[in-house]
Amino acid sequence: MSVFPSRFAVVGHPVQHSASPAMHAAALRAMGLPHLYEAIECPSQSAFERVLSLMKRGYFQGVNVTAPLKGLAVELADEVSPEARQVGAANTLRVVAGRVHASNTDVPAMVEQIQRSQARLGVALVLGSGGAARAAVEACLQLGVRLIGVTSRSWVDSEVLYESSVAQAFRDRRVLTFPWPQGEVPVERTKGSIALQLQWSELAAMADLLIQATSAGLSPGNPGDAVAGAIPWPRVPAHAVAYELIYGSSPTPFAAAALQRNLRVLDGVELLARQGARSLSLWLQRPAPFEVMLEAARQRVHGG
Repeated sequence: MSVFPSRFAVVGHPVQHSASPAMHAAALRAMGLPHLYEAIECPSQSAFERVLSLMKRGYFQGVNVTAPLKGLAVELADEVSPEARQVGAANTLRVVAGRVHASNTDVPAMVEQIQRSQARLGVALVLGSGGAARAAVEACLQLGVRLIGVTSRSWVDSEVLYESSVAQAFRDRRVLTFPWPQGEVPVERTKGSIALQLQWSELAAMADLLIQATSAGLSPGNPGDAVAGAIPWPRVPAHAVAYELIYGSSPTPFAAAALQRNLRVLDGVELLARQGARSLSLWLQRPAPFEVMLEAARQRVHGG
């Protein structure tokens, strides 16, 4: 019996670097399905809204959402899963009876990858405050991490930190928040900021898990050196695991710094494949070939 081709896509900005099309194409071939998967640049809310309109009209049956649209996906979807609502970010959209449903497959994918790494789960530090960072914090909470600290480049001092609604949402979940340890914007640090920076350094000395959840290192315009510098690497324990959520053909400055300290580094390509397999399974209502997707993603990113 022939299967009518369906269309799927990944949307974001920038998105042309994404390995998702090659990864999903390999999975669909392995499953013997004629479906199509493409990358769509959405540099504005209106562009994203056009994609959602196409979904409701049946043009796309499923869409993956990447930065910077994961929060907007929650706002614009007709139905939102409890996990995506809790995180405030969705990376997977599907159409059910003409309505767009938003889910988050990043969280279970992160939980699975961290569990498989056998990292200790006492203390975790998270860099970033966007959708990926919120998913990382949720994964840590689900894993039972005892102490979680978060910092963001937008939190330039303690005053900004305590006025931030995003930071307050973290604190409401008993997550510690800190001003950015190495501010990119020149500011005169308050005594409170200095004290919190010292606490961040003390926390790093106890860290079991370091999670880089910003987009730094994704493009030449956002190289990631300042983000790597937010971690006081000489103080980090030798057993700590560094988790880089983004991926590229060469290590990001964060991953490179961790490797220089001989720390274990978790692969952003594996995260891509794990969350992608969960998305595909959700769309097709059947298991997706994770190993095929992982191999295809690595081939696309590393060329071998």
